[in-house]
Amino acid sequence: RKAFNARGHSIDDWAIEVLRQSGFVVNPVVITLDLVIVSQEELGFLELTSHRALCRRALEYGLELCPAEVAPTLILSDHIHFESGTLYIGMKPISDSNNYNCVFEIKCNDDGLCLGISGSYSWEGEHYNHSRLVFVRSRNRQWTFTPPGGPTKPLQL
Repeated sequence: RKAFNARGHSIDDWAIEVLRQSGFVVNPVVITLDLVIVSQEELGFLELTSHRALCRRALEYGLELCPAEVAPTLILSDHIHFESGTLYIGMKPISDSNNYNCVFEIKCNDDGLCLGISGSYSWEGEHYNHSRLVFVRSRNRQWTFTPPGGPTKPLQL
């Protein structure tokens, strides 16, 4: 919490709980990831859909799921800037102490960025229209996609 506050950001209690669990593991090896923000619409979904479906589609387009530690690392590294809304991390869900599946979210509010856990946007939960998600860009793939009812165009990342 101190590290977040020192940078003008915050972390909610639920996220702290998940980070403290023995099941939350941080990769001991430093890796470089090429992260991209993709909208629900860019993944071809124009209505409510599950996090699982969004992740599956991203994988079909050659994107990869983020390791769970991407969310806290992004905020603490000051490498992410946006003015409003919420970014959901395209990741495999993790369980909290009540055994609920959750994913990390980064919210932008008047007090800066806040790391949180979204249980409602977990694996089976539905995302609202216009959700934005963070994924890893594969170094070996180029993407084109055809949204339902739309022409083929390059995925703008």
